[in-house]
Amino acid sequence: MSRVSKTAGCAIALIFAVGVAHASEVTPPADIAKAGKITYCAEFGNPPLGFYDENQVLGGLDVDIGTEIGKRMGVKVEWKETAF
Repeated sequence: MSRVSKTAGCAIALIFAVGVAHASEVTPPADIAKAGKITYCAEFGNPPLGFYDENQVLGGLDVDIGTEIGKRMGVKVEWKETAF
């Protein structure tokens, strides 16, 4: 591997690391912070985006992303099923 390739790889890794570090710092909007929760609406009959598993627990990409956003904001997450 050439020196240029190694340098480019290190530069890309550094840029990625800075982006990830910045993404972990989330300040919720005032109304969400005051309520202490964020409410998401989703359709849960649409795997892999949203679904109920065999134990009737919500799962899917929408749930994973919404839960992570709530976690980073430091607020509870509430889900409401909505037909689109």
